[in-house]
Amino acid sequence: MSPYAKYMAAFAVAANGLWMIGLGLGLLKNDALVKAIFREGDKRELLKGPLYYAISITVATVSFWRNLPVGAVAVANLCAGDGFADIVGRNYGTEKLPHNHSKSYIGSLAFVAAASLASMGCTLYFASFGYFEATSQTHLTTIAVSLCAAIVESLPLPIDDNLTVTFIAIAVGMLLLPY
Repeated sequence: MSPYAKYMAAFAVAANGLWMIGLGLGLLKNDALVKAIFREGDKRELLKGPLYYAISITVATVSFWRNLPVGAVAVANLCAGDGFADIVGRNYGTEKLPHNHSKSYIGSLAFVAAASLASMGCTLYFASFGYFEATSQTHLTTIAVSLCAAIVESLPLPIDDNLTVTFIAIAVGMLLLPY
């Protein structure tokens, strides 16, 4: 395996981030993509959540590659956990959290379930290639990481959750997961 593989993989995600910057600043144009991504109809929104998403995955890729479960678990929490929390919470989240009325109990539960399952799947996948060992303890720990990330995602913080979810998953994963 090339020692540059992780940088090539990270470059693909970083290039996507650069594309978001170009679209968000109006330097590039792709109306179909912009309509698909926007929540509020402002192209500058690409300079927030979608860009932070690309930054988070780039950092996790370069920092952990596939040699440690921490990176896989962090990316799984961002992609599956945050994604499912949004979908389930918007469609079924009638009971809102007391500390954040834009988030729901069912959305947070969906976060933990999806992030935990995706984390376990990712660790099993990379373990099957011998990059690291995935034990039952590793899988239980991914649930704890996902629970912590879901709690942080539910907080009404001024920082975008595409950053906070990834970096709390990295921090908790560094404390709890084997490396």
